[in-house]
Amino acid sequence: DNIVTFGGTEAEVVKATANSLEVIVPEHGRGNVEVKVTMDGQTSSVPFRYVELLVTSNQPVSGAEGVEVTISGEGFSEVPAENEVTINGVVAPVISSSLEELVVTVPDNPEGTYSFAVTVGGRTASGGEFTYSGCWRVETVLGVPSGVTGNVEGTGSDARMWYGQEIVRRSDGNYLMTFRNKDHGIYMMTSDYMFTKLVNQTDNAMLTGAYPWGCALDSEETLYIAAKGTGKLLAYTSGGVLSEYAVENLVTTGMNPMDVAIDSDDNIYLLLRGNSGTGNGSVVKIRDGAVLDRYDLTGMKLFDTMLLSHDGSKVFVFSNGNGYIRMIDLTTGENTVVAGTGTAHSNADNYTDGEAGNPLTATVRQVEGAICAEDGTVYFCDIAGGGTLREFRPGPDGNYAAGTITTIAGKAYDTSKGHQDGLSTVARFVYPNGICFAENEKTIYMIDGTANVTIRKIYYR
Repeated sequence: DNIVTFGGTEAEVVKATANSLEVIVPEHGRGNVEVKVTMDGQTSSVPFRYVELLVTSNQPVSGAEGVEVTISGEGFSEVPAENEVTINGVVAPVISSSLEELVVTVPDNPEGTYSFAVTVGGRTASGGEFTYSGCWRVETVLGVPSGVTGNVEGTGSDARMWYGQEIVRRSDGNYLMTFRNKDHGIYMMTSDYMFTKLVNQTDNAMLTGAYPWGCALDSEETLYIAAKGTGKLLAYTSGGVLSEYAVENLVTTGMNPMDVAIDSDDNIYLLLRGNSGTGNGSVVKIRDGAVLDRYDLTGMKLFDTMLLSHDGSKVFVFSNGNGYIRMIDLTTGENTVVAGTGTAHSNADNYTDGEAGNPLTATVRQVEGAICAEDGTVYFCDIAGGGTLREFRPGPDGNYAAGTITTIAGKAYDTSKGHQDGLSTVARFVYPNGICFAENEKTIYMIDGTANVTIRKIYYR
């Protein structure tokens, strides 16, 4: 006795009660229609939307196996297991699903560009495109993310590290590291990931409470170290002699020396953070124990990290919660904000890389490590509820004001997975500190963590 139509096409009624009807929806084109129910000459209607199984787009559109991809479309099942997704015929596991989005993990495939195929309820739709190319990969090569409360010499996962801060590479392929807490010392990681002590506060009173922070090597491979705790600039020779590097008429006590950079002429740049909330810091250029120049940071709040550009013409200073990156042109002395909105990100919603070509639209928080590649690309760590590794690629003609910031590894404000190796934004960092290049400038080593430190190897393939 019940006549039901969908857009004028009659549906089969399979069950009826006084309050409900169960029908089989007839075929109809995609879009909105009116469902009419007629009984005893009376008619009532409700709207109904026909959907098709469609794949319209996906993000990201390139990467490698293991990358998480969001597929957009319609007609998907809200039950992940009811959606079968393949790319180039290889199953892509479904992580989560809704009626209009699927999140999948891309499987391994040869290089090339392929569409996704989604099957739901016996129907299949294809669409979107994903290009298999290289991506950044994160591996742990030294230490483990938990263990004893201190530094323990060893190789690979047998080593334990505690409050590492900065890492630099020597010409022999080994790496020197500063440790800012507990041991207050200098340690070495060999090219085959053996961790050994060189000197700490137990061996040399000059390191007692020194909080060794940023450091850099000169052409003689003397390591210059900013001793934040004692306000000194220290020098550690390749022969293992540690001494204070005195600078005439330079007051550093209470000014928190934070970082060191050295140019190709062995000029030393020392970052003095300052000792107040508003900041009264500076970048000081030093040669042969004398101050050659000073770049004022007064009133510019606090900076923990400094970076000299690859060509030695610019100094970047990075925020400790002030929300921006400044650039000092060493030829003109001009000191400008080159990236960041001025408001630090505080959650996943306001963490953003901003617009391509406009780095002032990116949000920045706390940077503890940065390096510059030969092509001018700046890589920096951002501590953001875990942390990320980001690149700052200059625009045309090396113009950083027209550059682009991109997160290349880690995910901001996601601590649910803790310390995790993996590809690109699937990897997770704990508290990224110093970073440096391997010899080929294609591999980055990162000190990650605070109380329990690991060395992460990050490379593009």
